Order: sequence, then C-alpha cells, then structure tokens
Amino acid sequence: MIAELIRDEFRVDVYLPPRDNAYLYGPHCSASGCERPGNELIVDHARLCQRHAKPFQRAERTIEDFLADPPLIAARTELTGLPRYDLTAPSALTRDELRLLLQAMHDGAFSLTFSSKRWNAFRAVYANAEQESLIDIDLSGQPRARVATGSAKRLQRFLVDTYDRLAGREPSRRDDVWPRKLYACFAHEMQGRPPTEMDFRAIRLPWLRQAAKEIAWQRMGVEGITPGVAWDMVREVVRLQDWAGERLQAPADISRPLLIEWLLHNKATQPPRSVSQRLSRLRLFIEHARVWGLPVSPNATYLPGELGVRGELERPPRYFDDRELAQLDGPTNQAKLSDYNRRAYQVLRHTAMRQRSLVHLPFDCLVEAGGAYYLRFFNTKHRGAPQEHTIPISSELAEVIRAQQRWVRSYWPAQEPTWLFPARNSNPRGNRPAHVGAIYNALVKWVKACGLEARDGQELHFWPHRLRHTLGTQMINAGLSSTPCRTTTATPRRR
Repeated sequence: MIAELIRDEFRVDVYLPPRDNAYLYGPHCSASGCERPGNELIVDHARLCQRHAKPFQRAERTIEDFLADPPLIAARTELTGLPRYDLTAPSALTRDELRLLLQAMHDGAFSLTFSSKRWNAFRAVYANAEQESLIDIDLSGQPRARVATGSAKRLQRFLVDTYDRLAGREPSRRDDVWPRKLYACFAHEMQGRPPTEMDFRAIRLPWLRQAAKEIAWQRMGVEGITPGVAWDMVREVVRLQDWAGERLQAPADISRPLLIEWLLHNKATQPPRSVSQRLSRLRLFIEHARVWGLPVSPNATYLPGELGVRGELERPPRYFDDRELAQLDGPTNQAKLSDYNRRAYQVLRHTAMRQRSLVHLPFDCLVEAGGAYYLRFFNTKHRGAPQEHTIPISSELAEVIRAQQRWVRSYWPAQEPTWLFPARNSNPRGNRPAHVGAIYNALVKWVKACGLEARDGQELHFWPHRLRHTLGTQMINAGLSSTPCRTTTATPRRR
C-alpha cells in the first residue's frame, strides 16, 4: 500500500542525494572548492567536512586562518566522502518503509539534517529485530540518550500516521494516544514546541485515564494552556499512580494522608523547586477532577505554604549583586563564551528578556528612529498569544544585535533570515529558532567552567532568568516606579 507513494528515484538499493538537497546532503564544507557535506565539525560560522575537520583539529590555527589557506585533500574517487543511503532490507515491507522515510526526509518533512553516519546508526536500531514492519519494533529498550533512538521514534510515528491516513482513520480525543496534529491547534509557536504525542496508556486505571484525558482537553480548550503544560500535569498523575501502587484503586483513595505521604517522599528525593512545581500541577488536576465529577475526598489537597520552596528568611535573592555581575561581565570570562552565546547573554543581560522571547527575536528586531535605538520582541508568556513589545536600548547593544545579524547572514548566505538566534544544528534552511535549553545549558556550563563565586563564597548558582530579576532590581533601586519597570520587562499587572 505504501509502495504507491514512493517515487521512482527512491526505488533503489543505494540512494545518492543531489548536492543541492539541504536535508540529506546538508550544507557544503566552508573550505574553498570543497563540496562535501560540512556536517563533521562546526566552528562558529564555519562548517567542515570529515576530511577538513581532522587537519583543522591538528593545526593550531584559528578558523579564519584555516579557511584562508585550506589544505588540498585529494580524494580516491569522486564519491569519496559523499553521503550514501543504504535502502536494503530482508523484508520487502521494511524496504518500502525505508524508501518512504528517505523520500519524506528529502522533501523536508522533518526539521533535521541527516547524514550517512546518522542513517546507519538509525538502521542499527532495527538491526537485530525480526519484525516484518518497522512500526512493530519495540523501541522502549533502546538507550534514550542515543540520537538514533530519537530519530527512530520520530520516524516510527510518521509511518503510523501514514498508515492511518491511507486507511482513512482520524485521531480522536477519546483515543488513548493523541498525535500532535490532534492538539496542534492549541499550541503557539513561540510558547514552546508541543509534545510529539500524548500517550495515556501509562495510566493503568480506566477511570483515572479517562479523567486525565478530559481534564487535559478541557484545560487546553477553555483555559488556553499550551499542550506542553497539559502534558506536564498528566505526567504528575502517572508519577503518583506508579508510586501509590495498589493503594490507589478508586477515586476515594486520593486522600489527604496519601498526598501528604507523597509530599514527604518528593521532598526526600527531589529538589525543592521541583517539588513545588510538580505537586502544584497535581493539585490543579485534583481540583479539576473534583469539578469534573470524580468522588475525590474533599480534603484531598495541599494547603497554602506546604509546597513553598523555602521560608522567606531562608530564600536567597533572585538577582545578582554588583560583585557577581562584575564576574559575569568580566572580559576574561566573557572571552570564554562563543560569539553566538556571548551575544545571547548580552541581550538577556541588558533587556530583562525571557529566554523564550530571546530565541523568538525576529531577525529585523532592531529599530532606529531619531538617533535612538529600539528593540521589538514578543512576550511569549502572555496568555492566549504572544504580544509584541518595543523597548529602548543602548547603542552598544544595538551593535551587538548588528553583529549577530551579520553572523546569521554569513551562516545561511542563501536563505532569507527569519530569527536573530536560529538553531545551529539540524536547521539547513535557517528557519527554526534556537531551543531554549541549548542557550540555557551553554550559559550554565560557562559559569561552572569559570568557577564564579556567589556572595556567600559558594559556587555561583546561575540560571539566565536571574538576569531578568537583576535588571528589574536595578531599575527599582534607581528610583523608577513599578509602571516603567513592568513596561520594560513585559510583566503583566497582578490582579
């Protein structure tokens, strides 16, 4: 059935992608005269193929000096170093599925760039399986950290959707597994990518599973929460069920003694902030379940203060003081950041912007009027849909933004830029914004590598959102009222 969807060019045993295909061939090597895929090593704005990556790593030269005079590397044949995709398989059905998957990648159906190495790692996931179809293979035993495992799961879901579409089956919220297209209408591009699917089969109790589906759908449709927030709530229900075991059989078993015991267990095994966030989601679910009609015990809840992170007297300041800022802004420490991450830090440092707003900065975010500079950005935390804001910025920050714009144009010279901070990997068209976690992890690792100290002499606990509180605190200390502070930081008025 799926064989009819495969074009003739993919009905081969080994596929050689054209050199202009951004998904299967990838961007070319930055070395002059080299047309091999530049997927082996990425250094700032440059991409190197496998043959040029090794000489660069051995040479003690900057990337600019290396590209100015790249070594001439002779190839044994014209095909040496070029991607080759093996489409052979013992089963005829598996062979057709591999061909269809490669065709979909060629057409840009997935937001990733493949290579022969990654394709072979993907095929190795199925190497020892004795199934007729790829969708029948159980991937739960594969290591979650492997890149190929994530690709295998994504491609397996694509095949399932293809078979469902050919059979005329449409997803329903009454199903136990919700594909992304079912709840994509509730997602906002700038408020986080929705989960690839919501699998409610992990909830073994039918009444609890039905309640989780109804409440998740109701909260997305009525309250306007994103699918990611709804799924986080469902996962807390799964955690409670797995921990309670046989003690949880009926709605009346959700009682305050059980919740208090669950609270103590979490405090003994989880960081304080995680306890507060996770059990707050569980409390919301229980409140909605009671309204929905489940006969949950009336006192089954958490009281105000029980989920607090710390007492007010023990809570450390959420901003950086002058000594900590001096370490963060020091030239020696700033030099340890890549140009990309250093510019991201500077924007966060001087605008009090949230990280998700940062990665969704439009490429043309800089506005100049009357000799002054302004920055346009989206408040992605606004309920319902992101709102656009414009704030004044300094000429120094404007130059940082211009430098980032030049970098984007040099990294994707053939594309029309969309974002100021695009994702650098698996983004051949440059139209996908960076992931919040990528910038977060880079900055946290940078602070740890610098060995910065907090005000109490301990290791500095850094997370980028503290920069937002820092600028807000500085504005208040400078005598500004709360209204301009809220306007600058895009903070809504509390009701």
